[in-house]
Amino acid sequence: MKTLIIVLAILLVAYYSYQNLNQENEQLNKEISIHQIKSTQMTKAVYSYETIPNITFVDIKLTDEQINKIVGWINSVAGSSIIELHQTPSNISAGIAFRLHSRRDITIQYDLEQIYITRTDLKNKETKYSIVQEDLKSFFDEQLKGFYYGKDKVK
Repeated sequence: MKTLIIVLAILLVAYYSYQNLNQENEQLNKEISIHQIKSTQMTKAVYSYETIPNITFVDIKLTDEQINKIVGWINSVAGSSIIELHQTPSNISAGIAFRLHSRRDITIQYDLEQIYITRTDLKNKETKYSIVQEDLKSFFDEQLKGFYYGKDKVK
């Protein structure tokens, strides 16, 4: 009987810890409203070889439809698919910046494997986290076709 009570107590603590973590992660991914966005910019790295290997950064013009989809995809992410980070990797292949009317920013970056978001509109400090969102990953993969010396490095 004592063992059963201990097991139940452990399960309750684990359950409430998971619920608390899930709620904190949902707050990280506070919903973005299209009306908050003042401007957008998307950039991707393009690797080429002329006489020497070269990396250039190319701006991509996003349509209103694409911006709406990106915002929707980010807003659809469940708290369980969010991991708070202290830093993002340096091998970013593409990124999108949303400049907000509040003079804050939301930056979405992609390294061919994961999506990273950096926000300055939460907690009055820079907040970084990764998300799992397959539609947004596919969007980045499509934008990056042929970016690596004319080949698809996208997995």
